Amino acid sequence: MRLTVTPLGAQSTTVSAVAKSVVDYLEGGRGDPGSSLLRTPPEGDGVVRYYADSIEGPGRWIGAGAAYRKLDGAVDRDAFQRVLEGRHPATGERLVTAQGSSQRGHLAVGTAARFDEHDEPMYTVGDTARLLGLRLSEIKQLVETGVGDGPQLADDAGWIGSVSVHGTTLVPDVEITRHLALASLPTSADQVRSGGGAEELLTTTDVARVLHVSPQYVRRLCARGERLETSGLGASIPSVRSDDGGYLVRRADVADFAERRKVPVARVGFDVTLTVEKSIGIVTMLSTGQRQDRLVEALASANDIAISYLDRHASVARRKGAVVNSEGLLVASYLHGTSRAFDPHPHVHNVVANAIVDDEGGVRTLDARGLYRHAPAAAALATAAIRWETRDLGLGWWQRPDGVWEVAGVDEAGIREFSQRRAEMDEVRQALEERLGRRISHHHEDTVALSTRADKRAVDPIALRKKWLSRADRVGLDVGSCFDRADRARPFMHLPDRMVEQLFDDLVDPDTGVCATANTFDRGDVMRAITDWSIVEDDAPVKILVPPEEVERLTSRFCASSLVVEIDQASLIRRRDGSVIADGQAEPTFATIELLECQQRIVSTVETGIGDGCGSVDPEIVEDTIVSADRLSVEQADLVRAWLTSGDRVQCAVGRAGTGKTTTMQAAADAWTAGGYRVLGAAVKGEAARQLAGDAGIESETVAMLLARSDAGIRVLDSRTVLIVDEASTLGDRDLLRLCDLAVETGATLRLIGDTAQHGSVPAGGTFAELVDSFAARTPELSTVRRLTDPGERRRADLVRSGRIVEAIDELEASGQLVLTASEHDTH
Repeated sequence: MRLTVTPLGAQSTTVSAVAKSVVDYLEGGRGDPGSSLLRTPPEGDGVVRYYADSIEGPGRWIGAGAAYRKLDGAVDRDAFQRVLEGRHPATGERLVTAQGSSQRGHLAVGTAARFDEHDEPMYTVGDTARLLGLRLSEIKQLVETGVGDGPQLADDAGWIGSVSVHGTTLVPDVEITRHLALASLPTSADQVRSGGGAEELLTTTDVARVLHVSPQYVRRLCARGERLETSGLGASIPSVRSDDGGYLVRRADVADFAERRKVPVARVGFDVTLTVEKSIGIVTMLSTGQRQDRLVEALASANDIAISYLDRHASVARRKGAVVNSEGLLVASYLHGTSRAFDPHPHVHNVVANAIVDDEGGVRTLDARGLYRHAPAAAALATAAIRWETRDLGLGWWQRPDGVWEVAGVDEAGIREFSQRRAEMDEVRQALEERLGRRISHHHEDTVALSTRADKRAVDPIALRKKWLSRADRVGLDVGSCFDRADRARPFMHLPDRMVEQLFDDLVDPDTGVCATANTFDRGDVMRAITDWSIVEDDAPVKILVPPEEVERLTSRFCASSLVVEIDQASLIRRRDGSVIADGQAEPTFATIELLECQQRIVSTVETGIGDGCGSVDPEIVEDTIVSADRLSVEQADLVRAWLTSGDRVQCAVGRAGTGKTTTMQAAADAWTAGGYRVLGAAVKGEAARQLAGDAGIESETVAMLLARSDAGIRVLDSRTVLIVDEASTLGDRDLLRLCDLAVETGATLRLIGDTAQHGSVPAGGTFAELVDSFAARTPELSTVRRLTDPGERRRADLVRSGRIVEAIDELEASGQLVLTASEHDTH
């Protein structure tokens, strides 16, 4: 099973508008009464209609936060919308502010002062200030302006309406809604310019009114613009000081800011969508009676377990930057039965409100990074749950090449038949990649999904089910054969000790375990591995099932075992500008002892081989080769000297893209050959090995082939052999250790060249980068990009290489090489 987290929000609109659109989608997509595909009556009259991607019955309130607010049972539409708006589900009182990057702040406002004759809440001036994120003095000024003479314009943020009740000034909710709506509307640069001359000086209050923001926000922008050290970090605006110490801003600068300003997103919550394996979806929707009931109940139970896990681990907020716990998540859960293409596709939308009650009773915005971080672990427990809850149905399981387990009896042909939506997206993606000449990113895949999503259409559910059965017959799929199988999975409430030992051995296996493709792992990785674990009996895999609580128990036991070690590593997030910050939600990170020992042995081999006399060539031969080579730069010549005169058994070098690596390696190979050595080349990818052979004239093969020939007893290296491994950053650590051991056994010389800033290895790796850092004094580097002759292009290439993408794009735009437009039409 999979849990995907999708933010629910939009720019240039209000929280209320976004909340209404979410509620309309989920509450308004039920189709006609009785249109559920589950427990469908045997005969239909053609009147009842089912809509694509429609819900199966009403939504359910789940999550500890829902229970805390006494929300239980079926979701009420009005209460649902109030919750998403950050209001009390019963009274409609505002519980959180509506300012900041997500139009939500961190302030618990409490209850309304009183209600008017229409039961609409009214707020004190102080609460209004906190709700709108303004100073009390600013709100008082707005209130005074609102009671002045003359009519007021509804689109003017310079006033606020109020009423006096027994001498107390109160602000109606409708006035707060009006101000929030104005704040959500972006002001264009042309609108700013049309208001006066470019050199006109505006006060912070004037700027706030023009931009539909708070004066306090404008003052922060001006203060940041004053300080050179912060003016380039985040939004800022240039200003001058007035006689009274305030800020004055040129209208032209306000227009420039309006042009580049990113309007805040109104974020009402997050859609945590639980999707099942395709085969489970097919079996669930094509089954009938008690079997279907059991599958649907198991799906609901699995979903509740996933949300419960997120409740325990991801329901956190922030108070002055520190993580604080909460009463739990408030979730409205909806089951959908089909995909937009009307394929059987049960999935659950869990709409998590962007407001939680903290440990002091205040209402704060959810720190949603926890949802993303813990979603894989929650999905693993949900997977274990649905398999465990359906164990009495006698299901068997088979594993696809990508590692996903499917229900036995539903083969690849059946999965393809009921994957019309996926096939459609794959076709569009393939066509797009052919047009672009490259693979598209995950972001573009999301765009493909949205752009190819069909509108909801209505069908007769009886006719739809008959069509499914006909399609199943066409591909030889008999759903009945999926139950009570002889090769059913084997369930264990508690795994026996002998099997626990076998499980742990598999978890640390170098080729298939948790560190097979990654240097580290977390608890979620272990949970997924335990959930997917199987054993082999009579040359056939047998799926092992354990309940979710046993998965968690085994995970804790494995992470505390002597087979692994906890790595002291802070939880980091990489921002779009390339900067890295700690998010304060550090989770334990682990590595296997086997992999750590492998990495330590590599470092030890390099260290003990320093100055061993390996691969040394007479300096005179080296200099003659450098002179005779065609236009070697100083750093290229230095690399050749370092590699051929150090005597190190293993030595690294850094060669950035376009710096002339091939020319340098060819010169080094010529010098070694002149000194009586045989030079071989290797690379992880076959294309890189062929390029090394073709361009540098070095006999080359893949690392895998070289090691395979060595394992077969062929002596591939000897003491007069130099092995050059290109693109060494892509080399897995275990293969790197085998190369190091082979060099020690045969007396050969090993040279590694690559770029630590380029992509890493597919298997667990990264030690090449550690070697470069640890032995920096003995690691020559090619840093001058010879392929690019323009200094600006070189600088931008360096910015991209170091992850400073935003700066690179800004420079490209400034140079005229890149043109950014506001829409696809303008781009065309």
